[in-house]
Amino acid sequence: MSSEPLDAFVPGMPSSSPSLDYEDAFAYLFRRPGGWKALILGGILLLFSWLILPLLVVIGYGAALGRTVAAGDRELPAFQLGMAADGLRAVVIMIGYLVPIVLVYIVAVVPLIVAGETGNEPASGLVFFGSFGILFLLMLYGLGLAVLQPAIFAVFISEGSVGACFSPRRLKAVIKYWRGTYVGAAAIIFGISQLVGFGFILFIIGIAFAYFYFMAFTAHVSGQLARPLLQAIETPASTLVTG
Repeated sequence: MSSEPLDAFVPGMPSSSPSLDYEDAFAYLFRRPGGWKALILGGILLLFSWLILPLLVVIGYGAALGRTVAAGDRELPAFQLGMAADGLRAVVIMIGYLVPIVLVYIVAVVPLIVAGETGNEPASGLVFFGSFGILFLLMLYGLGLAVLQPAIFAVFISEGSVGACFSPRRLKAVIKYWRGTYVGAAAIIFGISQLVGFGFILFIIGIAFAYFYFMAFTAHVSGQLARPLLQAIETPASTLVTG
């Protein structure tokens, strides 16, 4: 897919940060016909996520829900087995962004562990300070991923392409368009994800439904973020605002 429409959309940014409808994002499942059914079915599928296929269907459903919001449709998408293909693409994207962590572990952490097992004090000190530094870098990388997550999801919603989700130009387009609003959206999504993670420790069964609700909220917000991107892709470049 050509990137020209996307490039043309960036200069036509609004003069101030657009707003997102968080109220609708929070209440989305409960305001739409079949929302409760979707929540229950999604939670049940997540309870069987260890079978892989149900998990892929749920992830694919999140992408479909995001596209529904981005397109301005009011009806919830129906669960379909074919959504697993989108779910698999999303998992590939997740793995791709986790590869640097694995590489750092292989290249830096393993040699430090080997050095520490020699038993001499200089090597032990190197292991301590080296491990602390690597941990700090990994924390920064994880925080960066948390900030980029809504933009990555928005690009995936609008294009459905694995490669596009690794394009700095596309990610920058989403963030630059929404500016301060994007930062707030990323912070809210990250905060809710931490609450959901805490719920996992408290109640394993309930987390399945809580996670599906969180996924629906994230998909709704990311779908809103994807609207101008989707418009730029579907609209000929000559008709976009460029001033």
